[in-house]
Amino acid sequence: MDNETMNIKEVDRLIDWLTAKGMSPQEINECICYIAESPVITEGREEL
Repeated sequence: MDNETMNIKEVDRLIDWLTAKGMSPQEINECICYIAESPVITEGREEL
């Protein structure tokens, strides 16, 4: 497997860990989008 990608299990564990650390769903979304180098999706629209 490519060492530069995350599998779904790793993403799921990251979400659980961030939630346990007190991050909101919006903060978690922003974090994952930042890691993936993707635009942040908020309320049906993209933000850079």
